[in-house]
Amino acid sequence: MESLAKLLFTTDSHDPLPINVDTPYSPVITARDGKIQGRRMINEADFKADAYLGIPFASPPVGDLRFRKPVPPKDWSGIRQCFKHPTASVQISDKVTFCKWPSSEDCLYLNVFCPGDNIGKKFPVMVFIHGGAHAFSYIKKYGDQGLCDGLVRRGVIVVTVQYRLGILGFFSTGDEVCPGNFGLWDQIEALKWVQENIEHFGGDKNNVTLFGQCSGGVCADLISLSPYSRGLIHRLIPMSGNANATWAHQKSIADYCKKYAGTKLGIFAESNDELIEKLRCVPADQLRVRVYFRNIGWRETIRNFCPVIDGDLLPHAIEELRRTAPVLPLMAGVTTLEGGLSLRPKDVHEDSIRQAIDAMLPKGARRETRDSLVTLYKDVGVRRQPEHAVWRARVELSSDRMYNIPTVKLLTECSGKGAPTYLYVFSYYNPKCIGREAHFAPCSEASHSCDLAYVFNAGVDEHFEFSEDDKQMAETMTRAFINFTKRGNPNDVGSSTWLPCDAEHPGRHMVLDLNPRVEDDFNEGRCEKWLELFKQEHYLKSSL
Repeated sequence: MESLAKLLFTTDSHDPLPINVDTPYSPVITARDGKIQGRRMINEADFKADAYLGIPFASPPVGDLRFRKPVPPKDWSGIRQCFKHPTASVQISDKVTFCKWPSSEDCLYLNVFCPGDNIGKKFPVMVFIHGGAHAFSYIKKYGDQGLCDGLVRRGVIVVTVQYRLGILGFFSTGDEVCPGNFGLWDQIEALKWVQENIEHFGGDKNNVTLFGQCSGGVCADLISLSPYSRGLIHRLIPMSGNANATWAHQKSIADYCKKYAGTKLGIFAESNDELIEKLRCVPADQLRVRVYFRNIGWRETIRNFCPVIDGDLLPHAIEELRRTAPVLPLMAGVTTLEGGLSLRPKDVHEDSIRQAIDAMLPKGARRETRDSLVTLYKDVGVRRQPEHAVWRARVELSSDRMYNIPTVKLLTECSGKGAPTYLYVFSYYNPKCIGREAHFAPCSEASHSCDLAYVFNAGVDEHFEFSEDDKQMAETMTRAFINFTKRGNPNDVGSSTWLPCDAEHPGRHMVLDLNPRVEDDFNEGRCEKWLELFKQEHYLKSSL
């Protein structure tokens, strides 16, 4: 787990944006709350791009505003210089400091990257929600120069959003005192800001695509289901995560939160009102979720601070919200081997395959069903990686459970409502995406997060120089994302190569690598088999 921790909580891979007299200013924009000025990132004769960094979209959630929904910021006078990436949200901590970028409870800011020549224009807008298990990460790591030279150069505006994480973002008492989901409310507030301000940057407020990766994909999907998001988003791209995932949300975390407050923070109270008042007095740095992998474990310390069905932002169960939510064009994706870096070979044994399958199956499932699934995954391991067959079988199973099955389920549900639905599988592999941790497991295929570098046109988890193949892959990825953002269809104009998945072709997908191609059978139909099994056993709701 320690090696996995180093991989997940990487140090900052981008140098700070250089601020000096040689960096030209952007135009001054009069936004809702005051005038702002950013920096011109690209200043070519025929193309210009600007970055407005650290724009406040809500008041600092400190003092009495801690554990409350965000409120708009106060107006300012003069011109606010938006030259620097905002501080990260107070987040996860361990014996080692993984995030070197400064963090603060005052974190509700966003970045806007836009074409410099935008007068009278209406560019499509992409709003990105970063991942990090609802507990870590920050928007600076996704860069600025590469983003401008990639997505923005192709004619869109990109907004990256910072939000509250961990205890500050998701603590809940399960009632009106502290209902939780504050990180999600932050994201909705940012989307409201986009509606009120993006036209000043040349953006089209009626063409907003919300995308996110991992827990950011979960958040994007959850927000699309909330009644509070109506009219705020028009297309959706969840990457490697959505609301159907087993780790996406819980019905309630109130008992865990109260126990954590007592055992980890030493705060006890007779009522929820008293508990929250005491927590508002605790210094923010002491509210970092402390993770000691050897002693406590990943699931207990991170998974329990997450979105909940609160009766407000998420008023009903996900299945019911999905049925009544607006039909949005959807492009969802996973990597070839999502769980490729989640397990070390020495931690995997043959019995673990059976144990993992037992954990997924409903009680009372027939032994023949379990045995056939064990055989299926063992066969996959032998065929795809015979030298590490048991490890590969277990990782394929983990990838299916955490990412692949929820994604196929999402696409099936949305296509059944008439939404245009597209599935991609990112299969291009460059070990530099994960840098020094590439040796952690015998994985030589695209694993979790490997696609991010090619959306943002720069190393995200690890900085590295792009080769010609990397540049080609970034061109392929950004073109697909731009096409979908502009028209709800990832194909180039006049092309119909990338076909949607539907009831007759639930596994149809585009393989995104140096030789993009459409294939009809995603992972040999395993996800569809699981979904049919859950349906037959009336176990779908509790399994996904």
